[in-house]
Amino acid sequence: MRKILLLLTVLSVLITRSYAQTETTTVTPPALLSVGIDVGSALSPENNIYSTTTGLSFKLELPFQNPRAFFTITAAYSNYNTKSTPATDTLQNGHYIPLLIGFKYFITKNVYLEGDIGDSYNINSGYMGYQNAFTYSPVAGFAIPLTKTNTAVDIGVRYESRISGDGNINQAAIRVAYKFGL
Repeated sequence: MRKILLLLTVLSVLITRSYAQTETTTVTPPALLSVGIDVGSALSPENNIYSTTTGLSFKLELPFQNPRAFFTITAAYSNYNTKSTPATDTLQNGHYIPLLIGFKYFITKNVYLEGDIGDSYNINSGYMGYQNAFTYSPVAGFAIPLTKTNTAVDIGVRYESRISGDGNINQAAIRVAYKFGL
């Protein structure tokens, strides 16, 4: 009888121990939205005509199963400011609306790399290149968490190239954005 009780005790301890273990699950982060201001410089050969670039951007980040990976959708407005010289006084500023999709991956908790591709629409009515053109943009940046509820300041450095038959229009810019969970 003692052997049976001892055996039942050992089995019950083993059974309760096996059920006490928890599964390790990966928590998928929420979708994030960021609103940012872009400031930069036109790159060669456009820097002969344009001095600075400014803009406003909206970025939606949709998480993959991996908590470090995000699918991104970006809509922005970019303004290329003309230099004030006698040769460029009759030129207008260049206005574009890039619509991009991409992939963002956090290589550490706060540092990320991102690549975007899409189309850029010229809203200057045929001035400064084709009406729409293929656009790509590699980005490196970091997010500074503000609270534990997915709000952060997102600072990124990016290169953007608008490729058209009339020539490429390029810029290097810094984006400072406020990011929050949806």
